[in-house]
Order: sequence, then structure tokens, then C-alpha cells
Amino acid sequence: MVEHYSTILVDVAEELRDPGVVMGGGNADLSQEIAASRVRSRIHPTESLRAAGVLFDVTLDWLSRTMHRDADSDHVFREAVRLLNASLTHRIRDASAWYASFLLHEVHRDQMEERGRIARELHDRVSYGVLVTRQRLEASRRMFDDDPAAAMEKVAEAQEAVEDAMESIRKLISDLRFSNSVDNLEKALTTLLAEMSSEVRHQLIVSGDENWLTCEVRDEVYLIIREALRNAFGHSAPAEVVVRIDIAPHELRASIVDDGRGFDPLAVKDGAGLAIMEERAKLVGGSVAITSRPRTGTLVELLVPILRNADDGEE
Repeated sequence: MVEHYSTILVDVAEELRDPGVVMGGGNADLSQEIAASRVRSRIHPTESLRAAGVLFDVTLDWLSRTMHRDADSDHVFREAVRLLNASLTHRIRDASAWYASFLLHEVHRDQMEERGRIARELHDRVSYGVLVTRQRLEASRRMFDDDPAAAMEKVAEAQEAVEDAMESIRKLISDLRFSNSVDNLEKALTTLLAEMSSEVRHQLIVSGDENWLTCEVRDEVYLIIREALRNAFGHSAPAEVVVRIDIAPHELRASIVDDGRGFDPLAVKDGAGLAIMEERAKLVGGSVAITSRPRTGTLVELLVPILRNADDGEE
């Protein structure tokens, strides 16, 4: 930050000495590096704007106190203020462009990962289920004359494989159907819980005003919680699952708790579901934390900051 501040002042000083110099022309690499660093740290462009305002005020105050006031110095003062404003505007524009570009890249990568997950589901579950069904039916046909009872067992196993494949297909269809924004997070999650399990006790608690959330945040929060619930119902075998969402003007906090078998997060080899939750949280500037141990259940915690503009009443 200090290095960037210095380059801004150097830019202003160089153009004051030589009006033909290109503002920031020798520091493009540094500007891009800092912009990229801010993006990786999820520093929103509004934070850059606030920092620029503070820098402008501090520099303006320093110039006012140190410059002698006469006709020539007044001209230099006004020109320095103009150039400082131009330099800050240039860098804020770069930061905003980098931020938008990075988010587009993240969305594209997330979409590609989602496609990959669906392809793996089709291959690992649906294709495997069809293969098992065919093998069981072929075995039952060979065994039917000599051992009808064993043949019927193979038919029952084939039926179970078909049901498993159909359940996988239903989940994939649910994924593909999610193309519209979530209008009401509580209603959407209530429907999801009812569809996912009628046998496991579940509770949903939502507090706060959903109007504080943007459409993008609502969608991503829904998808993150959906993935957490899939993991709970599909792998943890819980007796109860509790989802709690607290929405405040500045942040959303959510937790998904189950009392199932739990797991060791460090020992997970194929953590696609966990990675998907983390990536989705990053898209909206948030974070996910997962706490679990074998036989102790699992806790998934989601935190998403809420950025509000001046029209929303931000000071």
C-alpha cells in the first residue's frame, strides 16, 4: 500500500514537471499487481474508493499546510489536486475492471466444475447403476431354471440398483432445473428439506430481513446450504438436521448442524462437495468453515458480508 501511495505521488510530481508525461505509464505492472492482489483478497472496489478518499483528503491537507500561497503556488496547487484526482480515478477504474474480470473467471470456473460434477455423477452413479442392473438380470436369467429363489434375489438386487440410479437422476434434474433466482430463501429451503428427507427430523430457523440480500447472495447461499444438506443426508446418516440463518444489515451467518456419524475433514480424499461450497462462498466474498469428527456429527458455518450502497442507507 505504501509503495502504491508513493507511485501515485511520483506520478503527480512527474506530470507537474512535464505535462506531456503519461500518468502512471511507468507503473502499469505495479498497478496490475496490486489490483490483482486486492481481488485475490476479495477487497471490493468500494473499499478502494474509500481508501482513495482518505488518501485524497490527507494529501490535500498536507499540500494546504506546506505550500506558500501566491498566484504561482495556487496554480500549482490546483494542478496537483487535478492530477491527484486523475491518478486515483485511473487506479480505481483498473481495480474495478480487474475485480469484474476475476469474478467472471470465478463464475466460469464454477460452472465448469459443476458440469464436471454432473458428468461424474452420470458416470459413477447412473452408468454404474445401469451396469449393475444388467449384470443382475443376466445372472437371474442364467439361474432361473436351477435355482428360482436365488434368481429372484438377483432381480431384487437389480431393482435396488435401478432405484439408486433413478435417485441420482432426480438429483441431477434438480440441479439443472435451478436456473431462476431464489425469490424467498426460507420458502426455497423449506421445500428443499421436505424433498430431501421425510424420515430425518429437520428444523429451519430464519431471522432477519431477506431484503438486505442481493439476488446473487440469495442464490449462492441457497446452493451452499443445499450442498451441505446433501452431504448430511447422503453421507452422515443423521437423526436430526438443524439449519439456522441469521441475516443482519452487514452480514449473513448460517449454520447447518447434523448429529450423524461425522468424519475427519483432513482425511477426505474426494472433497468435491466441500470445495464447491468454498468456491461458491468466495464468489460473494464469504467463507465456509466445517467442523467434524467421527461419531460427533458435523457443523457447517457460512459467513457472507453484505455490501450496501448509498441508496440503501449506508453512511
